[in-house]
Amino acid sequence: MENKKIINIITKSFADVLSDAEQDSLDLWVSESIQNKRKYAEYKRLWEQAKILATHDEIDVEKALIDTKGKIKEFKTKKGINFWVPRAAAAVLLLFSLAFGFDYFSNAMGFSETETQTVLQEVKAMHGTRTKLLLADGSGVWLNSGSILRFPISFDNLNERKVELIGEGYFEVSKNAEKPFIVKTSDIDVKVYGTAFNVSAYGEDDATIVALVEGKVSLEKESQGGREELAVLAPNEVVEFSKKNLALHRIPNVKMAKYTGWREGYMVFYGDPIDVVTQRLEKWFNISIEIDKALENYRFTATIQNESLEQVLELLSMSSPMHYEIEPAKLKEDNTYSPRKVKLAIN
Repeated sequence: MENKKIINIITKSFADVLSDAEQDSLDLWVSESIQNKRKYAEYKRLWEQAKILATHDEIDVEKALIDTKGKIKEFKTKKGINFWVPRAAAAVLLLFSLAFGFDYFSNAMGFSETETQTVLQEVKAMHGTRTKLLLADGSGVWLNSGSILRFPISFDNLNERKVELIGEGYFEVSKNAEKPFIVKTSDIDVKVYGTAFNVSAYGEDDATIVALVEGKVSLEKESQGGREELAVLAPNEVVEFSKKNLALHRIPNVKMAKYTGWREGYMVFYGDPIDVVTQRLEKWFNISIEIDKALENYRFTATIQNESLEQVLELLSMSSPMHYEIEPAKLKEDNTYSPRKVKLAIN
């Protein structure tokens, strides 16, 4: 049976949503060899270790998320931190996939007895939301709006703790000198052994920014000869990696809250140009902003916490000759709504 087909059937069997025909196919596949029987037993063990259902169309995903988060104390909201899940749509989309014949950290293929089966997990903070999760090694991760983290459900049989980040995340890594923790982004990797730091690596941004709160991290990049160390950061240092120039730049006079404040529910601007301000507002409020070129020379300093979009725009208008218009969300053909659109212009 084709890999993808049996993967789908096995996944559905763990969720108890198999049809009679699919159950017959699974029974036949398991009975074909001792190896298949062993594999099914191993995948079932790994699945039960995950303690959550797969996101199949026939499963009530929101109910599964609510039930699971109620059982896992690390997912519960901490007082004073604005992590939340709206009732109408899950703020965190948990996608689990079995590495059936695939190893995330190698190019192994097929069904050999020696291959490593790795259960992969993906967590996404939907636009306009933030969330927290706890990894198997005890490391804590906060994800900002629209960010995705991919990671194995267990690091036990791996030489390194490698995760992949798309977007922005704050990490508090559990110490393990023998097994480094690596945050992989599209441009650079952040290698640590136990520390706290923030990584901003949104695909649409011009640069990847790493801010070290405590501990020590090294920034690395793959090269023809293996891996190249680009820089080593000390506490309270921030480095920006330009995607265009492929060069590192250390940011002077760091205000760390500017890079980490989002984790506690607020945004901080220190003399930032309007394009930087609007980029962060777009992610924070899940909106689209159109800027008048006459505003490009203005810079803003502000701390924003719990304000609505209208209140934020009013504050910006009070500190500059700017006015704004908000266009309401529009219903699209697929019955979803487009983000609200904001227009900023000089009075």
